Amino acid sequence: MITAIATLSVVSGLGRGIKWLSNLNIGLYSQEFIRLSFDVTGMQRDEGERWQGTWTTFYWGWWISWAPFVG
Repeated sequence: MITAIATLSVVSGLGRGIKWLSNLNIGLYSQEFIRLSFDVTGMQRDEGERWQGTWTTFYWGWWISWAPFVG
C-alpha cells in the first residue's frame, strides 16, 4: 500500500518537474531564437574556414555510415 502511494507521488512530482523544465526551456529558447539564428561568429577567419572545409566531409561520412540503418 505504501509503495503504491509513494510511486504515485514520485510520478506526479517527476511529471511536474519535467513540465517546469520544459516551460523554462521553451521560454529561454523563444527569447534567444532570433539572436542565435543569426550568430555566425564560428564562421569567421581561419577557424571558420577550417570548420566549413571539414564539415562537408564529416556530414557525408556520417550519412554514409548511417544509411544502412536508416534506409
